[in-house]
Amino acid sequence: MTPWTHLKCCLAGVLLLLGAPVKAEEITLWHAYRGQERTVLEQLVKDYDSAHPEVTVVVRALAYDSFVTKLEAAAPRGNGPDLFIAAHERLGDWVPLGLVEPTPSDAGGFHPSTIRALTLDDTLHGLPLAYKCLALFYDPDVISSPPKTTSALVELARMHSGGNHFGLAYSATEPYFHAPWMHGFGGGVFDGDSVALDQPGNARALQFARALRTEGLIPDEPTGVLVTQLFNDGMSPMVINGPWFIGEIDEKRNYAVAPLPIVDETGKSAAPYLTVEAIQVSGFSTSKESAWQLAEWLAGPEAAKTRAVEGRQSVANLQAAADPQVADDPILAAFRAQLDSARPLPNRPEMAATWEPMARAVRRVMRGAS
Repeated sequence: MTPWTHLKCCLAGVLLLLGAPVKAEEITLWHAYRGQERTVLEQLVKDYDSAHPEVTVVVRALAYDSFVTKLEAAAPRGNGPDLFIAAHERLGDWVPLGLVEPTPSDAGGFHPSTIRALTLDDTLHGLPLAYKCLALFYDPDVISSPPKTTSALVELARMHSGGNHFGLAYSATEPYFHAPWMHGFGGGVFDGDSVALDQPGNARALQFARALRTEGLIPDEPTGVLVTQLFNDGMSPMVINGPWFIGEIDEKRNYAVAPLPIVDETGKSAAPYLTVEAIQVSGFSTSKESAWQLAEWLAGPEAAKTRAVEGRQSVANLQAAADPQVADDPILAAFRAQLDSARPLPNRPEMAATWEPMARAVRRVMRGAS
């Protein structure tokens, strides 16, 4: 607590003792969480609100699809939130607009990759709450031990492919799902400061993915709906997907999660993109100090542990992640292990222009047209 905030609390207490009415400072938080994540977040904010009579926190849940549009339209006009929860990849657009405030103090106690994701031009913007990335889901009744290398992955996939069955399933024609192979084979989107999709590692990754399809180890038209159906119907024992996939798994289906394998050819891990959900203070807020106080508490170890245990979030706070209640959870532990090799999704504006060219390249190669 800063000296000024401490003084405000003391003054509020004195005025209460004197019987004078105290008008609490109102701060607004926007988010797009749903389900248990929303329930836990809003209860945490309610607890914070009760413990801090000097502020009143107003929480507003927006639809995910319209969140960005409403935020960008409302904030500059003074109708937006004081702080908001959003994925990190739009920082390259938001920082020049003044929409995101730089973090006012050093942020320790978070996984380095989550800090890198929120850093633009050597400046940190916001605090990391949680993260999402791809990992390997598998049926432990069929796969006794998850593959550690791509050669082991291919061998297992061969053992469980044939007919209408596929040893592995993932949205192979989508650049986001292809990214682990791209990084594992030494490729990437950028070469220094320049976009460079024609890297040798990228070509080798496309060859690897094409071979999976040619051999019939993955389905021809791997949509997200099909991937879920194949796993739930027992027709694919291994799936590459993110934590959102858990909500799509049939409750009768047994599953486990493991980090993606190492690419034999390079010795590098198949590295998925990392998305960081951050608590960010609006540059247009008139209550920045109070907003940062709430942001720091939500990102801190106490609230992070609650978000992990009750909200089932993969949290960025290292102290909370190391707590036995979190570390001993096999699903959260698997995503924590995957975090070490995940690559922060570039937050530069140029990244948006690369998705469609990458998608065209992947789709043409996968169908044999290139």
